[in-house]
Amino acid sequence: MKTAFEIGVSETGFYDNATLTFAQQKLKNLDILVESPSFALDDASVEKYYSEFPTMNGSHLTNILNGYISLTTQTLELLGTTVDRDFFDVQPVEVEGFYDYVRNTMGIPAGVIQVPLYASGSLQAVNFGGMGSFMGLIINQAINNEGSQFGLNGSLDSWWPPLTQTAISNTLKCIESQLNASCPSASAALCTSLTPENELDNILGILGAYQQYQKIVSATGPEKQLAGLTNLTSEQILFTSFAQNFCATSIPEIGRASCRERV
Repeated sequence: MKTAFEIGVSETGFYDNATLTFAQQKLKNLDILVESPSFALDDASVEKYYSEFPTMNGSHLTNILNGYISLTTQTLELLGTTVDRDFFDVQPVEVEGFYDYVRNTMGIPAGVIQVPLYASGSLQAVNFGGMGSFMGLIINQAINNEGSQFGLNGSLDSWWPPLTQTAISNTLKCIESQLNASCPSASAALCTSLTPENELDNILGILGAYQQYQKIVSATGPEKQLAGLTNLTSEQILFTSFAQNFCATSIPEIGRASCRERV
């Protein structure tokens, strides 16, 4: 996926030659962490990590406070040290990836690597539509509006020239127009989480996944059809898998609360 973005970013039309080279180099420098911290599978390292976290039977509040104290102590010990680019920002069981602008590092916790985003033995179209687009969404944060404020290795360095800013601003206006047209006031509660910036990340994420999938299919040949959905092509399966990422149910009160929070 990272390689696909390094190549595909040239097709967006957002960058001049110098800016394109910088964006591709930043993507090349991007570190990807998967599943869990590197020490998690080593018993001695795990014991050392929790050695400063004393527990007390029968006192839940005390254990919570000790946990906060331990985490704060570990964080303070990092001050003045070399940045650890392999530091895992989230718990392995979490179901959300992360991108760290300061370290130019992204992570995919073990909790994400499961259905519906990924399934071992599933069609590549299904996995690229789910996990591939999800990874693409996170990778794009290295070079999106926020990522443009940070240099190759996380230092503050605004590297978008006016030409790129204008091109992306025009694209965001187009996306906003489409969002407004698809979200009439009667269903506004359903659209509170949709922003042009987020949707552009999603668009580029699925585009990168689709392009990488096409390269694999051209090299290995077409995939078999998915049982029960033989009327759909592999490409349609990929985009259906992508759409499934956004499927959710909620009570009406959640939608109304989201509207109030957005205002």
